[in-house]
Amino acid sequence: MAIEGGVVEGAEPIFEKIKVGDEISLIKGPVTRDGIQAYGKASGDRNPIHMNEKAAIASGLGDVIAHGLSSMAYVNQLLGNWAGESGWVRKIDIQMRGMVRIDDILTSKGKITKKYEDGGKKFVELDVWQESKTIVTEEKEKKRFFKEKDEFVTVGDKKYRIQKTIIGSGVVIFP
Repeated sequence: MAIEGGVVEGAEPIFEKIKVGDEISLIKGPVTRDGIQAYGKASGDRNPIHMNEKAAIASGLGDVIAHGLSSMAYVNQLLGNWAGESGWVRKIDIQMRGMVRIDDILTSKGKITKKYEDGGKKFVELDVWQESKTIVTEEKEKKRFFKEKDEFVTVGDKKYRIQKTIIGSGVVIFP
């Protein structure tokens, strides 16, 4: 998606030091029109709601939206980065709940819900989710990017819509 940067908080985990309730995160963004189009070309998903502003507007979206699987990839990257070279992602199960738009900042998050050993392997289960933070502009309001039920926050002189775009769970295995 041609999104720059990304930070996973904390170093590569050591199973014994992982605690239920610990949280991890990965920040990506802002999402760009060029990035969405590059993902569409690379993935073969050239659906007009992702690739063509006029088609997306005609569909009632206000503008193009990012591919859901690109957002899922960031949640998977969060888990893979956190597991480091010694661990691996065994399972990821998500539901897509919201649309990712141009200029969104995406924060993929995980919270450890369980850790255990079975058959000589060490398992960590996590709740995972992704939040998008969209700056509210007059242009986006005119394009009907936002809905009445959306959650908004103000930081300084800027207003943002915050939404969960993905919810789910994951399992990471450590040696």
